[in-house]
Amino acid sequence: MDYIKLVKRSLILTWKYKFLWIFGLFIALVSGGTGMNSSYDFGNSTKNTKELGFENVQNWISSDINQYLFWIIIILIALFVIFLALWILSVISQSALIGCADKLDKGEKTSVKDGITIGKKYFWRIFGISLLFGATIFLSFIILGVPVFLLFYFQLFGRAVLLLMLALLIFVPEAIFLSLIMNYAVRAIVLKDNKIIESIKTAYKLLINNFWQTIVVTLIYIGINIAVSIVIFIAIFLLAVPVIVLILLTKALLGSIVFWICVCLVVLLMIALTLLMKTLLITFKYNLWTLTFKELKNKND
Repeated sequence: MDYIKLVKRSLILTWKYKFLWIFGLFIALVSGGTGMNSSYDFGNSTKNTKELGFENVQNWISSDINQYLFWIIIILIALFVIFLALWILSVISQSALIGCADKLDKGEKTSVKDGITIGKKYFWRIFGISLLFGATIFLSFIILGVPVFLLFYFQLFGRAVLLLMLALLIFVPEAIFLSLIMNYAVRAIVLKDNKIIESIKTAYKLLINNFWQTIVVTLIYIGINIAVSIVIFIAIFLLAVPVIVLILLTKALLGSIVFWICVCLVVLLMIALTLLMKTLLITFKYNLWTLTFKELKNKND
């Protein structure tokens, strides 16, 4: 397998056909997770706790929650609906990205609409196989993790550490192996129209027959990911000092309101750039594994 050519083809697909970024974006949004951080003045909270007593604080919290309960429920429902919509779009995007990359690699015309059609066609199979692999990983984590937790709980630290090391020696290779199977299985579903069990069999056979080629592709992607991360870190570091100086000058010359507006804009810009880089990496990753699957499947058929 010509790995350099494989990477070049993946890069060309990623950069030339930018509509693929739409699918990569939805995958990035869900795979990265979303964190909702709330801030509170803990200094005042501690002071109030001392002054009012624990029971008074409990009553105050309960009354405050009851006062805003309706809006809390509305916000939670809205967040759930947003997450559910993003999750559905991410599942559709997986098949769409694979199918569109395959067509583009063949020289065929395709579009976002075609991608959505492909994604909807294979939605339940991709969901099913993701659920199966996720449940397997979770079950393994529970089986291996519970004995370790119990040993720590009963303060048998020596045995707990030894068992933890053994559990990691089992769990980490298993998780890696299953993720590689998953990479090929989803492509067997989209590119070969396999059912779930059939796709797993295809993926397992492909991985076993081409284990070292798969490892090399994995290491190539990890290397590219690390290199991009280092470049981003250096760029942020070099830009941080002048940006901070400009923001401080803005505060001195234009006041606090403009200062905080600038801070918010810089933070939003950083989030947008980070999400963009993650989108590009995920799009490249999907293209790389799609082309790898095709190369190995053609070689083994």
